[in-house]
Amino acid sequence: MSATFSLTNPLPAPALSHPRVDGVQVFEGDAVATEIEALGLPEYIHRPQPLYAAFVKCRYVLALLLLAATGGTLAFLYEQIRMEGQLGQLNDPWVMGGMGLVGAIVLAGAVCLTRISGAKASVFFYDEAALVVEGKKKTLIPWTQLLWHSGRIWTEGGQQFRCAWMEDHDRFEERIWAKTSEHWVPAQLAKIRAGQTVTCGELSLSATHVGCEGKTASWDDVTKLVIDINNYFHSLTIFTSHSSWTSWAFADLRTMPNRRGMEELIAQVCPSHLLVPVD
Repeated sequence: MSATFSLTNPLPAPALSHPRVDGVQVFEGDAVATEIEALGLPEYIHRPQPLYAAFVKCRYVLALLLLAATGGTLAFLYEQIRMEGQLGQLNDPWVMGGMGLVGAIVLAGAVCLTRISGAKASVFFYDEAALVVEGKKKTLIPWTQLLWHSGRIWTEGGQQFRCAWMEDHDRFEERIWAKTSEHWVPAQLAKIRAGQTVTCGELSLSATHVGCEGKTASWDDVTKLVIDINNYFHSLTIFTSHSSWTSWAFADLRTMPNRRGMEELIAQVCPSHLLVPVD
């Protein structure tokens, strides 16, 4: 017997045994595909934050209102100056410069408003995969192939889903990291042990080498790894026997997809004596 539920309001039916999801699958239309039904009930559901979503939806109107209000204010000031017979003040470069600066700031603010993009996708957490729903499009992504970076869910094939402002966003992100640790890290570790190289951003790892900034060094040549985490930096610095005074390579982990997963991989792949904590 298969469980049937609405993606909006799941019924309290018992979950089925979870089938294996081998690859990214895309479904179109209102109907719930049998592949999704077979997953049972989602563990968690995270949707876009309603207030921010409403703000993003109205951003063009807000930009127009900002421009109209500023234009109206400047027109009012001009009329006041004209009525007082002081239009000569507009020849003052400081006055003109000030008005021009205000206009430029407001125009830049309006442009920034139009470029704001918020969360568009709802994300359903299952044991084996995440289901990303955007309108009538549903994308099923195995946790072993899901990447998380800069408020976006990525797939290995290059698809992106904006998830920057979600309800309970901190917990949403932590759950993604938990799934990364549970599924993605073991899958990548298995690839490394099978002789493959795993690459995320500018950092690559294999059983014998580490790569960064387009360079590759064997683990035998690496003398020290330093992972620095604080309020301003989240970085990896690599030293080799050929770089005694300066670092051999530096990676900004904040720019790296699945950075926490890569940190776990580094700890499991590199020789244990190489990781040095920062004082």
